[in-house]
Amino acid sequence: MKIFYLHGYQGSLTPEKRDLLESLGELEAPHVDYDQPDNLFSSLYERVKAGGFNVCVGTSLGGIMALFIANHLKLPCLVFNPAVTYIDQLRKFVPAPYFTLENNRIIDVVSGVKDEIIPYKEQLKFVEQLKTLNTSVNHYIEDHVEHGIDYKIFEKYVEGFILKKPV
Repeated sequence: MKIFYLHGYQGSLTPEKRDLLESLGELEAPHVDYDQPDNLFSSLYERVKAGGFNVCVGTSLGGIMALFIANHLKLPCLVFNPAVTYIDQLRKFVPAPYFTLENNRIIDVVSGVKDEIIPYKEQLKFVEQLKTLNTSVNHYIEDHVEHGIDYKIFEKYVEGFILKKPV
C-alpha cells in the first residue's frame, strides 16, 4: 500500500501520525509551502501519478488538494476537515482542467462539528454537493472534534479507510 499525505496550511504531520501511516504502508508526506503556489498542484499531481500511490489522505487545505489530485487519478481519498471555504482561492493552485470533481472511487470525509476554522455547516454543504457527483462518498461527523484532528480520531479513520475496518 502506497499512501500520499498532504498536511494543511502551515501544518505538518506529527511524528505519531507519521508512525501510524508508515505502519500501514509506504508513505510519502512532503512538506508543502502553500504560500508558493507556482506549479504546486502540477508538481504534486505528477508526483502522485508517477509514484504509483494507492490512496491520498489530507487535512484541511491538504485535504482539498488531495481530493482534486485523487479525483483525476481515480484514487480513493480520505480527508479531514477539508478547507471547503477556501475553494475559490485554490484557483491559484489548481489548473482549470483539474478544478473539477467527478465520480471517483471512494471519498471519505471526516468533519468536526466544533471546527471554527472550516465551519461544519460549510463542510456539510460541500459533501452534499459532492454526493450529487459521486455515489461513493462517506461522510463521518464527529461532534466533539475541532479543526485540529487528535491522534485517536486520525487513527480511527485512517485505519478504517486503509484497512477497511468499520468506523
